[in-house]
This record gives sequence, structure tokens and C-alpha cells, in this order.
Amino acid sequence: MKRITYKLFSILLVLILGLGISCNKDGDLEKESQSDEPIEYFTYFNGGITGLTQEGQLQRILTVPTEINGKKITYIGSNAFEDCSALQEITLLEGVTRIEENAFSGCTALSKITLPSTIELINDNAFYLCVSLKEIALPKSLALIDQDAFYGCNALEKIVYDGSFKDWQEIDIHQDWSLNANSIILDCNGAIYQYGFEDWEKVEQPQQQVLGVERDPSKS
Repeated sequence: MKRITYKLFSILLVLILGLGISCNKDGDLEKESQSDEPIEYFTYFNGGITGLTQEGQLQRILTVPTEINGKKITYIGSNAFEDCSALQEITLLEGVTRIEENAFSGCTALSKITLPSTIELINDNAFYLCVSLKEIALPKSLALIDQDAFYGCNALEKIVYDGSFKDWQEIDIHQDWSLNANSIILDCNGAIYQYGFEDWEKVEQPQQQVLGVERDPSKS
């Protein structure tokens, strides 16, 4: 009787432990709750991130998930991360197409943001007063940088653009997109430009001299 009871207990224990595990289509075991980032960090609505939960506001590094509850994330909403003083790094994954106004406004510790190749719009004041941001990479898909998008980003020194300078000129860039545009270097796939009086001007890179030692072959 004791052996039967022990076997039944063992079977029951295995079943209980197995409840939180499922198999994916390839037959690998995975936890049902597995995701790119805990969704408990974010508030969301209709395919957009609208803010951070109390726990999310404490995170220094975040990755916005590609989808939440089966709904693909396509935009970062207005004021979504505004004044989040803890945030230092954030990654937006493929599928996000726009960053709404004031989305990262006042994120004074934000020093690194990774944007996907799908970003098209960076709206008003999106990175307003992100004073720790020194460099940002922008994708070729970008079509708009709106008014004051990088206003007050006084540490911003370099923009790395994944396209040609001709592609860059086709972007709708508001004339007041940045307060300190004159101190920003634009790198278009290795071609360097700096903002002049009214427009970007190419910076000629000095040629590197090849140093060597002159030697008479007859004496070798």
C-alpha cells in the first residue's frame, strides 16, 4: 500500500512541476512566461507603449518587447518615459515605426538608445533635455525629425546615419530640431559632415602618412 501511495505521489509531483512548462513547435521545452522583457515594466494601449509601471521606473536598462499579449508594438507613445531619471539604456526592437512627442523628455541619465531599422518618425521634443546622450545611430528608414526633437541634448556630439548624405538630405528635418546643431558631427557611412551656418558641410579627413625607414638595398 505504501509503495502505491509513493508512486501516486511521485506522479502527482511530476504533473504539478510540468504545469508551468510547454513545448514549442520545434519540441523544445520553454516557460510560457518567457519574453524579451517582463511586460510588467510597461503600460500599453493599442500597439503602443504608453508608460512605465512603478517597477519599470526603477530599471536602468530596458528592452521594449516586440509584442505584448499578442499585439505588436509599433510606437512609443507621448510622454511614455518622460522624466524617468533611472533610465540609462533602452533598446527598441524591429517593428517600432515612430517615437511620439516628449517620449523620452527629461530622461537625464539616458546615455544609450538603440533604434530599429523600422523607425520613420521622431516627433516634437522626443529627446528633450536628454543631457547624457552623446551619440545616436539613426536608420535609413527615418523620414522626419520634428521640432526640438533633440533640444537641450547638450552632450550630443555625433549622429551615425545608416545611409548616404543624399538620403539624409531627403529627411524632413525641422530647422529647430536641436539647439546645439553646430557642435554635432554627422557620420554618413564614413563620410563626415558638420553643420555650418545654414546647412551641413563635408569635413575633409586628413590623409594618414605612412611612416617608414629609408634603407639602401645594396647595403643589406
